Amino acid sequence: MFHNRRNQIVAHNKHSMLMWMICNTLVPLRSKGLKRVSNFFKYRFNHSVAITQAKISDDTVFSFHTYDHYWARYLFTGTPYEPEIEAFLRKLSDVPYSFIDCGANYGYWSCLASSLEFGKHPTVAVEASSGTYADLQRNSALNDNRFKCLRAAVYNRDHASVMFTKDDNHGSRSIDSVTSSPLAPDTELTNTITIDSIAKQHLKSSSSILCKLDVEGAEISAFEGAGELLDTD
Repeated sequence: MFHNRRNQIVAHNKHSMLMWMICNTLVPLRSKGLKRVSNFFKYRFNHSVAITQAKISDDTVFSFHTYDHYWARYLFTGTPYEPEIEAFLRKLSDVPYSFIDCGANYGYWSCLASSLEFGKHPTVAVEASSGTYADLQRNSALNDNRFKCLRAAVYNRDHASVMFTKDDNHGSRSIDSVTSSPLAPDTELTNTITIDSIAKQHLKSSSSILCKLDVEGAEISAFEGAGELLDTD
């Protein structure tokens, strides 16, 4: 177990210690070169089994691939992750609402929104990528399955089939096209769902909804699928 100024690393191995040293060494350089260094080790070790867990609130554990430069930069060094969103959610901790996390990635905000410290809000996390979805499910399980996971692409209509890119960088995966044609290389088929359907099928109708959208360029289409919610008070 080791600490930084914000997080406590509670489950780690030799890979975690290595990345902790690399990340903190590169802080004075604003993490320049971290992606290249982390990829060097990722492709030489078994990336899938090198998992680190960080305690990000009193009752919340968040896991990530140790050589994932995107998350390592924040969680190994204690650099605040999207501090504006964190401050906003903290201010709403006593306000009753349900949280829809569209483009949840590994579920960082789902983990926090559903935690006691942030108000323990009913939460649905939606992720389109099959690989990233497995990591999202792991984080839900680590936190007693207190938020629901859905694998789908948030879009302006339900039950369409979209091609979703399978880029090695989980942060840049996105909808490639809406099609029924054969899959293009490095893509996978994903079904779509609207925000209205997520709310109706998985949340109480009486609750206010807070929705976070990070769907890699499909935000306008996602909003078009929230017409019923937008028409309510």
